[in-house]
Amino acid sequence: MVQVKNSSNVVIVTYGRDALHRHVTDTVGSTVTDRFFSTDWQLLETKLGSNTVTRNVWSPVYVDGLVLRNRDTDGNGSLDERLYALQDANWNTTGLVNASGTVQERYTYTPFGQVTFRDGSGSTLSGSAKARLRDP
Repeated sequence: MVQVKNSSNVVIVTYGRDALHRHVTDTVGSTVTDRFFSTDWQLLETKLGSNTVTRNVWSPVYVDGLVLRNRDTDGNGSLDERLYALQDANWNTTGLVNASGTVQERYTYTPFGQVTFRDGSGSTLSGSAKARLRDP
């Protein structure tokens, strides 16, 4: 367990890790965020309090092959957004599409793995609004 304190020595956030050193909890005030992982370290679900805020489905073919991600976009406890992941031959996620096949975000990578985020039409974004799949 790691705590971050302000200059008055008041705890701002507490981070918890499991036995495999995965970041599994954040506590800010009375709000607890829990993360649940598979044995392959894939992020399966994130809960904010008792509400599930994301749920990921991973491919049995490749350990980092995301199939889909469900997300609660408005904080009401309902997973109201489903996005499907598209990958290239190296299993890099290259885009997210909705159920009707409309591209929501695209991703391009340099040879060393630096990602550029793009919206559905290809315009560059400063960061991803959709792809928070892993712990920061």
